[in-house]
Amino acid sequence: MKNNFLFRIALATVVVFVSATMTVAQTAAVDLIQKSALQYAGGYVNPVGNMLSAVFNSGQYHTAEVSGLHIYASLQVTGALVPDAEKTFSPSFYLQTDNNAALPLELRNKNLFISKKDVPTILGGDAGGAYLIDTIINNQHYQFGQLPPGINQSYIPLVVPHVEIGSFFNTELLLRGIPSVATNTKLGSIGFYGIGLRHSLSAYVPLLPVDVSVMVMYQHLNVGDVATLTAWNLAALVSRDLPLITIYAGVQLEQARLHLQYTFTDAALPLQPVDLTFNSSNNMRVTVGATIKLLILYINGQITIAPIKTIGLGIGLRIPPSLF
Repeated sequence: MKNNFLFRIALATVVVFVSATMTVAQTAAVDLIQKSALQYAGGYVNPVGNMLSAVFNSGQYHTAEVSGLHIYASLQVTGALVPDAEKTFSPSFYLQTDNNAALPLELRNKNLFISKKDVPTILGGDAGGAYLIDTIINNQHYQFGQLPPGINQSYIPLVVPHVEIGSFFNTELLLRGIPSVATNTKLGSIGFYGIGLRHSLSAYVPLLPVDVSVMVMYQHLNVGDVATLTAWNLAALVSRDLPLITIYAGVQLEQARLHLQYTFTDAALPLQPVDLTFNSSNNMRVTVGATIKLLILYINGQITIAPIKTIGLGIGLRIPPSLF
């Protein structure tokens, strides 16, 4: 398995993105989490769940056709464009310092109102030297907990092996993912799998000039004991076969949940647990694309219309090739 080039690309894609986001969280946002500012940490990290939802729920079909016994094995490459709305946020909340010994004496046991405008999320840029606590008490100006910068990312890629097996009773089995493998990072083992079904509706109306089908898929990503992503989607697909090319489109409902859970140590506040859950805001998309068919070689490209837009490219082999 170590010599499998495509497998290594897929694994590296997941490792690089998750490692980058968790590294920033543990070197910068951790300061805020330590000081009971989970409200800030939630908004800071939340775009990770949205972007992972966008890329993981992409590249799952290249046609609406469900026909004949066949195997289709492909590599799906997806890129999500990070919108400006995912790069900044404006938190507003009360922060109870709870007699926190890591704070100056004058700030302990205070109920402070925190309000920030357009500060960076984990995908944003520089925080401009702003502080979480920036207040004046008894004519003394206190600035504490410098806000973390983001990783300044505008494009999130993902590479996923994808297999289709069918058809049985007008239904295809969809499989994708990588097995759990240990990494050379502190994140531990990373594993990802997805399973789904696509069922033909055209089989019940044989004279339709287009292929129509429905699809459902569930996906699961785990990053050691640190992070878990679960995602599902339900889609209605339509496609039209032309000589050497298939035009396809889909309307998709989707949801994803990212759970971060880990414990870090600090000289002032040892063994601090972090437990955050984020639900994606990207819940619907429209996809349009085309597949070029060259004997058993299939190449497809697609774009999605959604709050988080994605661009996808797939290349695969179908045995035997479908008739065109």
